[in-house]
Amino acid sequence: MSCNNEVDPTSENENEKMEVQEDDVIPEKAPEQQIKELQTKKDVEVNVDFKENKKVIEKKFGKQWDFCACVVLNDSIDKAVKAGSMDDKLMDRFDVVDQKCKSFLVMDNSRTPEDRMLHDNKIQRCLREAGVK
Repeated sequence: MSCNNEVDPTSENENEKMEVQEDDVIPEKAPEQQIKELQTKKDVEVNVDFKENKKVIEKKFGKQWDFCACVVLNDSIDKAVKAGSMDDKLMDRFDVVDQKCKSFLVMDNSRTPEDRMLHDNKIQRCLREAGVK
C-alpha cells in the first residue's frame, strides 16, 4: 500500500487488493443526458460572445433570423441546388438568407469535436421540429 492510502491493483498481497462493491460503481449517464448537459454548459459559455458578435453583425446587416429558421432555410436551398434548380429566384433567396443568417454562418475553426457534435445535434433538432427530417 502506498503512503496516501491508495490500493495497488497489481499487488499480490490479498490485503492490498481492492474489492469493488456494487455501491462504489457510478452509473454512466445516458448519452442524451450527457449531450443535454454539455449543450447547456456550452450555451452559457458561448451566449455572451454570441450576443456581442450579433450586435456587430446586426449593425452591419440588419436584424438576424433565429438559428432554426436559418437551418431550415439553408436546408431547403441545399436540397434545391442538389435537385438542379439553380435559377435567379433561388440565388435571390440564397442572398436574403445569407444576409439574415450571418450570425449563424460564421465558421469557428477553434471548435472542438465536442462543440461540433453539439452543433450537429442542435441542427438535427431544428430540422426534426420543422418536420424536415
